[in-house]
Amino acid sequence: MEWDLFLLTLLPLGYAGGCPLWPPGGKGLPRWGVACALLHLLLGLYPCLTGTGSPAYVPGLCGEGLGLTAEGVRLLLIQLTNLLFLVCALWAVREGTTRYWTTGFAVQSGVLGVFLAADLFTLLVFFELMSLVSALWIYAPARPAARRAGDLYLAVGVLGGLFLLAGTMLLANQVCDLTWTGLSGWQGERSSLYPACLCLLVGFGAKAGAFPLHIWMPSAYAVAPPPAAALLSGVLSKAGWLGLLLISTVILPGDSAWGRGMLALGGITLLVGGIRAVLAGGLQETLAYSSMAQTGFLLLGVALAGLPGPQRGLALGGALLFLFHHAVAKTILFLLAGQSRREKGGSDRRSLQGGLRKGAWRKAAFFGGGLPLCGLPLTSGYLGKTFLHESLAAAGEALPPVLYSLCEGAFLLGGGCTVAYLLKLWAALFCGAESGEAPPHGTVPGSRAALLALGVVPLLLGTTAPFIRGLLVLGTQSFPLAGEISPGSVYTWHNLQGVMQAAALGAALYVLLVRLPARRGSGLHWPRRLSLERLLYRPLLLNWLPKAGAAAACVLGLWPDKALSYVGRFFNGSWDRETPRRRRWEGVLKRGEGQSFRHSLSWSWLLFLCGVCLVVSLICLAVL
Repeated sequence: MEWDLFLLTLLPLGYAGGCPLWPPGGKGLPRWGVACALLHLLLGLYPCLTGTGSPAYVPGLCGEGLGLTAEGVRLLLIQLTNLLFLVCALWAVREGTTRYWTTGFAVQSGVLGVFLAADLFTLLVFFELMSLVSALWIYAPARPAARRAGDLYLAVGVLGGLFLLAGTMLLANQVCDLTWTGLSGWQGERSSLYPACLCLLVGFGAKAGAFPLHIWMPSAYAVAPPPAAALLSGVLSKAGWLGLLLISTVILPGDSAWGRGMLALGGITLLVGGIRAVLAGGLQETLAYSSMAQTGFLLLGVALAGLPGPQRGLALGGALLFLFHHAVAKTILFLLAGQSRREKGGSDRRSLQGGLRKGAWRKAAFFGGGLPLCGLPLTSGYLGKTFLHESLAAAGEALPPVLYSLCEGAFLLGGGCTVAYLLKLWAALFCGAESGEAPPHGTVPGSRAALLALGVVPLLLGTTAPFIRGLLVLGTQSFPLAGEISPGSVYTWHNLQGVMQAAALGAALYVLLVRLPARRGSGLHWPRRLSLERLLYRPLLLNWLPKAGAAAACVLGLWPDKALSYVGRFFNGSWDRETPRRRRWEGVLKRGEGQSFRHSLSWSWLLFLCGVCLVVSLICLAVL
């Protein structure tokens, strides 16, 4: 058995165990963290250079056994993960605490396990490690807002984990073999896997930030430390996207109904995220909804890669290019936003004008992260959007006209919103008068160079043809049902015209929705009361469902008591202990006043029957 992949995956847990040994507040802990991140980046090159990352499997671990594999694009994903963790480690030297470093290395282990998982059960184990441990990043500031955001993040993560567990159990019951080869080669009726895949969609979609499971993103990104927020958006959300891609290309390959549903979900996510990002009031909130909008583009790629037709390989290539440049771009933008917050304080866009005016390197880094998101030529963003749009056009004849029009409109409006909110961020960070309220905090040596080098990655991805072809080939190795991979010509007048239309639309949206309302003295922002969390989730989970359950319990408990009351009256009234109806309702609906069970004979009868069933079951098991 090859242990190199398990060593690469689990070694960060050893780094995390060494963090509490360093005294807090000293220079030893940050140096330890940066050295471990650099060491792991170098160790990650070993399977890439030698090609010895053969599949590894440990039977019996976690009950079902864990398996890892490093073929195809997974090698690039682990290198991207290690690189972004190193860059964020350099930026966390001045503000990283023992909790941050310990949590970061444990999360890194979970992310690497997700990207290298050879089966669905292994992915579930490491996905839960990543989701639950990363909640400590949200709780780190120890403020009431951080506590509320952490509770929401943890609630969504736990519910998503339960849905993932349910989907995994359903698939294990039907398919039995949870490896990617076993799932893709299953010969049964694929439509029978819809319930399991819907459960997986909820779990992975919550982490990716798909609509309507994105409610945790704005509050979590606003309170988390900037390096942690950069990793949440740049790396952890990609774990959810990978799960969605595996559903569409491995579990349900070529399924038209599933692909159309994913297309609709991607279009809605793109529209909602783009509009909310333009109307957001703070830096972190803008970047959070920007991540949601870019998730919409990725979901379009996932859907097109799963639909039958020749566009599958091109859609997969566009989604992979989009994944790489989005991870790099969001890491850069979140780190710049965190630097601005440290220098000027606060996170509102209007209070940060001129926050990063000094320093040409910061503007260069912003361009390195922002231009690919706009989809400008010579960047990976242009190639990714072009591949996705061409694959959408190729699949348009097989799609319903309404769905195709929705995706086309979402593609154009989403590109325009991207330009609009990036112009808003540029004006917020680099324009306006110098406030001079607080001296700027210096950056750690090497962090500037790391951020600038990171900004060059999207340019290299967009101008290096051999790398693009290699990425497409690696993608087909990891997802063998992808189809054709020939991109053809991308710099055509039709494609360039689409870029210019999106840029013009974005400039118009910026002027109408941001610039003009700001000149009038009151910015145009999305009302905070119009949120899914306040309008739907909290009332549903904390009010409507408990009351519905209490009402159902009262109705169901009334008839047995009534029947036993009549029986008691028949036998001289000895069992007549019925509780008045009003007292029963008040006891169930109000906390602290639940006295119905004390006076309910049906409750005692139910416990008696449960005890009898348990005893009979134990006797049957002992006999058999």
